[in-house]
Amino acid sequence: MYDSHRYLLDNARFLLSDYADILYVDLRDVDVVWNLRFTRSIARAVSTGESRVIELGRNVYPHVGADQRPEVIAHEVCHHATWVIWGDRIKKPHGPEWKALMNALGFLNPSIRMEFGSHQMKGGLPWPVRRAPRERQSG
Repeated sequence: MYDSHRYLLDNARFLLSDYADILYVDLRDVDVVWNLRFTRSIARAVSTGESRVIELGRNVYPHVGADQRPEVIAHEVCHHATWVIWGDRIKKPHGPEWKALMNALGFLNPSIRMEFGSHQMKGGLPWPVRRAPRERQSG
């Protein structure tokens, strides 16, 4: 792994910890990992059973401006925090609970646009992206 990619993951983990402390929510079991399959999505929060992660687009997140990265991580942290605080009572992923947590972190007007259930940069990506090759099925 490139040093810059390791730095980005470490920085994202630091932001995760910092934001969780600000919100008084225990998110120590949430990890930050690369998702190599993302071609346009910046990040997503995934919670399945005992596994909770923030997936960052390995080919996209490094190109997000340094000034926007904290908001991307805050966005995903707030998803995990709403699941911890309100559980199944959440009706909308970006509803009033999520917005209240984003406001608590100082992001009053989130600039990351939602599209097709994933978080994408405004205006699309400024470079062409190759999709990961699909595995051939035998048979």
